[in-house]
Amino acid sequence: RAPLTFECWVYLKTVSGGSSGRDMLYSKNNGRSGSPYTYMFGFYYGGRIAAFDGSAWQPPDPIVTVTAGRWYHVAFCFDGKTMHYYLDGQLVGRNNDYSFNNDVSHSVKLGGYQSSADFNGYQAEARVWNHARSARQVAECMQQRLTGQEPGLVGYWPLNEGSGTDVPDFTNQGADGILFNTAWATTEEPRLQRLALAHPETG
Repeated sequence: RAPLTFECWVYLKTVSGGSSGRDMLYSKNNGRSGSPYTYMFGFYYGGRIAAFDGSAWQPPDPIVTVTAGRWYHVAFCFDGKTMHYYLDGQLVGRNNDYSFNNDVSHSVKLGGYQSSADFNGYQAEARVWNHARSARQVAECMQQRLTGQEPGLVGYWPLNEGSGTDVPDFTNQGADGILFNTAWATTEEPRLQRLALAHPETG
């Protein structure tokens, strides 16, 4: 139940529909199919923002749905008791029943939760904090690039390298990643200058 925040910019080219639809942005699990999860953050059931607590989906109250074809800044801020959900710097809902059990043996993945179920779109400026960010902090920092040395920042992947397969973590935690089933995109996000985005391919 340790507090944390995950935030990123995301552009969905398509939204996965139906009861099995999943467009996950950040997950922590052991393996990539049918395995236990620590948590998952993203969208399900046709673009509904939600967090998975290891056993069930926990959407906010009220239900909030995103659409394909535009950029969103998304933030999941958990204070140890309540999950707060933000879109474009605005609090859009909360869930008072969220909790999770952290398994230190689990690994994290940006842009999906299975190798065969990655979302179809772009992702940029992915950040993990060891505390629940306030509404003011989310709004003030979402359009700014970070240095990686900000207090409480435990993972920062700008995803703007543009070539190669390495995805460096800009903090001192050393959580560097490797691209899998992805390609770099040069599409510029209108709210951040000179942004090259990680582009997960479908499947």
